Amino acid sequence: MLDLSLLSHPAILAGLMMALVASGALAGVELTLAQELQFVLGKTPLEAGLFMVPIMAAAAVGGPIAGWLSNRFGLRLVAALSLALGALSLLFLAYQDFHDPGWHVPAVLALLGLTLSIGLTASSIAIMGAVEAEDGGAAGSLEATGYELGTGLGITVFGVFMASTFAGAIEMPAELPSDLAAAASRSIGDAYIVAAGLPENQGAALIAAGKAAFSQTHAVLLTSAAAVIMALAGAVWITLAGHRPSADAATH
Repeated sequence: MLDLSLLSHPAILAGLMMALVASGALAGVELTLAQELQFVLGKTPLEAGLFMVPIMAAAAVGGPIAGWLSNRFGLRLVAALSLALGALSLLFLAYQDFHDPGWHVPAVLALLGLTLSIGLTASSIAIMGAVEAEDGGAAGSLEATGYELGTGLGITVFGVFMASTFAGAIEMPAELPSDLAAAASRSIGDAYIVAAGLPENQGAALIAAGKAAFSQTHAVLLTSAAAVIMALAGAVWITLAGHRPSADAATH
């Protein structure tokens, strides 16, 4: 049902990759931060949600800003620069202490939401601007699929990477039986479950090990995501070098 021949347009291919990566990064970062805030910092779900409000608030205004910026400075510069700034934001957040966020962590969370939202809008401009009016429906289908697939893949990839990195990072208390250690190494949530059935001292030691491992996992995950998005920024800059919107798209 998708017209895959449209992927022969470099702008559509670049736009689809931006949609996949930007939507996946937003979903994956929210998943990672939610667990960091609740399991490591001990925040309630409501407090964790309020902590991440800057991402969503900034993302809400990214669309109109992206349109204005693209008209003024060109799609190529806006798309590549927004992705690059999003990658730098992730790299900054990877090594921050959320126990004492100050003003800079909320500010960078807002910058992350804004830049990735601009990247999503730039992907739409690239896709819809590369086709004539009669192919708009087919191009829109690819765009919508990119958003949905990106969100699903983001949660999946971040979740799998998180689990594998956590299992390798956690240092189990020496006296913990192997079967309980294996169960606790699956995720920080499982570490809390196992700790609840242990004596107080052992449980506290396991939770402390789990928190330390998850903070390390969080840093590795966000750093890796930053590297992928920065590489995409370079690829988009190259791919959109000769981009010109179609006559119909430019008219409308």
